[in-house]
Amino acid sequence: MEIKKRIVFKKMENIIGFTGTALLGVTILPQVYKTFSEKKANDLSLCYLLLQFSANVLFIIYGYLIQSLPVIISNCIVFLCSSSLMYAKYRYKDYSPIGLDV
Repeated sequence: MEIKKRIVFKKMENIIGFTGTALLGVTILPQVYKTFSEKKANDLSLCYLLLQFSANVLFIIYGYLIQSLPVIISNCIVFLCSSSLMYAKYRYKDYSPIGLDV
C-alpha cells in the first residue's frame, strides 16, 4: 500500500511541476512579444533583466543538482526569454520609428 501512495504522490508532483513550468514559461512571453513587435525596450529595467538572468542560471544549476526536470525546463524557457529581452534592450536602445521622435 505504501508503494502505491508513493507512485500517486510522484505523479501528482510531476503534474504540479509541469503545470507550474508551463505557467512560468508563459508569463514572460507577452513582454517578449510586445518588446519585439514595438521595437521598444526603453522601459525594461536592466537591473530586473540581470537579476532574472542570474536567478535563472542558478535555478537551472539547482534543478540539475536535484534532478528536477520541471525546474530545469521552466528556467531554461525563462532564461531564453530573458536573454531575448536583454538583446532587445541593447538592440533597440536608440530605435525611433521613422517620423516619430521619442
